[in-house]
Amino acid sequence: MDEKSVASGAGMSPEGCGEHGRERILAALFSDRGLQYIVDVAARVLGNPILVIDANFRYVARHFDIAPDDDSTLATVMREELATGFVSEKGIAYIHERRLDESLAGSVCPCVHRNDRLGVNTLVGAAMVHGICIAHVMMVERDRTIGPDEERCFNTLVGVVAQELQKNPVYLSTRGQMGSYFLASLLENERPDPTSLERRAAAINFEPLPWMRIVVAVPKNPLANVGNLQNVAGQLQPLLAHGLYTKHKNQLVMLVCRQDSGDLTPYELDRLADVAELNDLLFGISNAFGSLAEVHLYYVQAHDAIRYGQRASDSLEVGRVLRYDRFSYMKLLECTDRTDDLLAICPPALLHLLDHDEEHDGDLMNTLFGYLQNGQSTARAAAQLSLHKNTLLYRLGTIRKILGVDLSSGEDVFQIQVGFRVLMYLGLFTPRVRHTREQLEQPPREG
Repeated sequence: MDEKSVASGAGMSPEGCGEHGRERILAALFSDRGLQYIVDVAARVLGNPILVIDANFRYVARHFDIAPDDDSTLATVMREELATGFVSEKGIAYIHERRLDESLAGSVCPCVHRNDRLGVNTLVGAAMVHGICIAHVMMVERDRTIGPDEERCFNTLVGVVAQELQKNPVYLSTRGQMGSYFLASLLENERPDPTSLERRAAAINFEPLPWMRIVVAVPKNPLANVGNLQNVAGQLQPLLAHGLYTKHKNQLVMLVCRQDSGDLTPYELDRLADVAELNDLLFGISNAFGSLAEVHLYYVQAHDAIRYGQRASDSLEVGRVLRYDRFSYMKLLECTDRTDDLLAICPPALLHLLDHDEEHDGDLMNTLFGYLQNGQSTARAAAQLSLHKNTLLYRLGTIRKILGVDLSSGEDVFQIQVGFRVLMYLGLFTPRVRHTREQLEQPPREG
């Protein structure tokens, strides 16, 4: 949303607030042209500026013309707020001091309020979805006096706004929870103002813990739906304690908060794996971060974890829970591949070993990869590769001769590991035996 219609020039041409006016507003709803269109139609019908303000004090739709030479209190305040897209701190303080939310909650219809801060009368109504106020609709008495006809027509508008907001996936899937809408707005904002974020978080009584991670759930099948949001979120308690979640672009997005380090426990990771298997999902987990202003950045990172993990799955057993810190090296490969020839950073000796396997129908590349994956432990590698230890030792001797290195240098091993990742990234090498990280950490079986 966050559409706007702020034009230069004074006044509007009212179309009338009788039954025809209410029909015009209802017709705007059924036109499926969006919230801003509804507000534009209502402003013409009511002959006054109209504003829709969500639970985070954001102007999500508005029709408010301000003449360039208008220096009135109303014009000055609204010009500043509409430029930022949010009610100012002074405006929020005024709402709290006058207990306007409480007044609306106790009323069954919109209320006329003399807004001393703006210097005008206003008509304000609460847009309710499933018993929760998700937005306020406000008409400013500037060009036409508010009378009984205007109040009835405005009441229709408030109901229409509530119905339109229910078309938003955030409201449909989270029943209008303010925290979920707050998170959804952060996902779209690449450069939020930290001070504004603190104010908005305080307005919904959300106090994030020192460390946060973004966890994104997407269907493993891109053509499928993420499923019932409430059911999936319910299966992940208490992972979501102190955090937020929302449905965004057919994804379940979670802001997981932690007091210390921000890491997920083994139990939580196992729970994610179980839920992913049960619902045919993939989970992407970002690195830890400490500021709400970084939510968008780490949301992208959680998505990258899924994207890189899926690409790595062609060569490695990665599972359904994909952590960015385990695939971050692929970002280097991706960026390098855009500007340079990736094969140029692959050690020539490893390419020679690859050619040797192709010429002799050998398995030395798989042997070397399994040996390095198992921390150069011959016992572990032999068990994982299903080789006799003597056979493994013989192959390693051959590999050392072809490579021209004895694999005792950490620098040589690092370059070879980089080379393997380049070859797998380019699809030039696929390990014959694929194991998860957890399997590689298990001791080899005896006998």
